[in-house]
Amino acid sequence: MIDHYFFYFALPMAFNDLRIAPFTAAVVTIMINSGAYIAEITRGAVLSIHKGFREAGLALGLSRWETIRYVILPLAL
Repeated sequence: MIDHYFFYFALPMAFNDLRIAPFTAAVVTIMINSGAYIAEITRGAVLSIHKGFREAGLALGLSRWETIRYVILPLAL
């Protein structure tokens, strides 16, 4: 709720020519809040994967990015 007030009232005060529609402010606020929650959930899921999976991917000759893409992310998500 405070984020919505910030985007709708404070930004136009800070930047004089900036006009934000109420719907746009609501959508941006929901996107920022949802993005923060999803990022924290994904971070927790990735950190819960045992490091043995990472080591196994590297032992099979996968690069770090391939290990994340083919081993870690499928297990986390």
